[in-house]
Amino acid sequence: MVAASASGEFVKSLSGRNRVVITATKSGFERNETVFAEHFVAAFVGERADSDKDGRVSLLEAFVYAKREVERAYELANKLLTEHAVLDDDGDGVATGSPGIAGSKDGYKASSFFVGPGRVAATLLTDPRAVELIAQQRRVQQSIDSLRALRNTMSETQFQSALEPLLVKLAETTRALRALEPRKP
Repeated sequence: MVAASASGEFVKSLSGRNRVVITATKSGFERNETVFAEHFVAAFVGERADSDKDGRVSLLEAFVYAKREVERAYELANKLLTEHAVLDDDGDGVATGSPGIAGSKDGYKASSFFVGPGRVAATLLTDPRAVELIAQQRRVQQSIDSLRALRNTMSETQFQSALEPLLVKLAETTRALRALEPRKP
């Protein structure tokens, strides 16, 4: 992540295979001080950025959260938005401000890249049942991600038919894992 002013200029030179490039601005012409970094870091604290509620925050979730919070901060300060964060993770050197949205080539890798173990309770990591459920959850999520990558090669009916049992399995696994979590006082 490059969070400096005019950081959008770095996308082309940093872009590559198996890389996620995030910049606070979309071009070298956005030269004002940025606030993106503080919101991006804040995404990894707490649960607000965890949009899929899996207990972990992906780079994509952190990006979307930070971008939304930057827009909110500018709006609350009644200032013109002078930074437009972008993300490139398909290696083409062209970043987008709307990754992960239908039609965008960017966002797939960022959605499966995590910083740290997430908020899974430390006690769960020593429970063999929880360890197996976490592994199962990751396998199901990888199957969902693979299916989403193939979406354009399938009819909508085929896609939905293949997706539904995976989502049900993911929900069941997540529920079983949450049942093992220690209760909050």
